[in-house]
Amino acid sequence: MLSLMGLGPSLAIIVKNKSYIVVFGPGIVRQANKLYTQDNDAYLSLKPSNLEVAFLTHLHSDHTTGYPDLIFTHGFLSVIRL
Repeated sequence: MLSLMGLGPSLAIIVKNKSYIVVFGPGIVRQANKLYTQDNDAYLSLKPSNLEVAFLTHLHSDHTTGYPDLIFTHGFLSVIRL
């Protein structure tokens, strides 16, 4: 199942309970946590400690302002370069 979760200026694509963060605007972790705490299993992968994959598509500030929030969130400190 594929879900697109718009998080304001952020976007997560959820596939089989794994979140792929595509746009990480300001407040991404706070917004993800807000959805996660809605007691809905569809949002379980948005629990901040479960956020694992983010794609940096381009360097516009509206797409990257939440990057510090992501890298300082527990468990989200590794980088994969392609």
